[in-house]
Amino acid sequence: MVSASAAKGDNDEQDEQQPSASSSSSPSSSDASPDVATLRAKLDAAIDAEDYALAASLRDALRALEDDAVAGVTEANARFYAAFRAADIDVMASCLGFGDNVTVIHPGCNAIRGREAVLESWRVIFSGATRAAGRGAAVALDIEAVDVQVYAPPAPKDSDSSEYFSPSNSENGSIGSSSSSNNSKGTGALGVVTCVERVDGGDSTGRVVATNVFERGSDGRYRMILHHGSSAPPLRRKA
Repeated sequence: MVSASAAKGDNDEQDEQQPSASSSSSPSSSDASPDVATLRAKLDAAIDAEDYALAASLRDALRALEDDAVAGVTEANARFYAAFRAADIDVMASCLGFGDNVTVIHPGCNAIRGREAVLESWRVIFSGATRAAGRGAAVALDIEAVDVQVYAPPAPKDSDSSEYFSPSNSENGSIGSSSSSNNSKGTGALGVVTCVERVDGGDSTGRVVATNVFERGSDGRYRMILHHGSSAPPLRRKA
């Protein structure tokens, strides 16, 4: 069964934790600083209002924050789970990398490889979840990521390391770059997130242990190239 079949943990499980990060460069933003998504929204609003001085300032702030690898990976991971929770296939598509190496392993399933095949697997999941939730449901899947751990080394500067992470190296255990056949060339800079997914799939509950791998594109955005979910513990049928 796919990730949508797993879910909310036992009552004694800890409350949602703030993401913790491991990086050779510390995040430059404080708790009060806006995140990437907030800055992008403000930038769009400033451009719409033709406030170009503010837009220039926000663009500089956004670039500085995007240079922080931890912030970029954290934002990409949050966007993925927002798409998952809303069962929004368009947002999910924007979260994925662009290459045949893009892979998803849903709990209990074989690996699905290639952007289009991976996207189709999410389309099937979302279609079933939406039917179960009923028409007009604001939230199709009750999913919550807890115990979020982020590892994101600094993105390479003035270099493209995608050759090292090229598909030809996949036979040696390296993760292939998504730089082929896309409009945002992969740089080879990777970020890894581990977390526990609490998911309420409707008639069953459980938990999924997930590993998410993101690659930084030439546009500064991190996109998912691997999602691997494993059910733990076994699902419990609701009373």
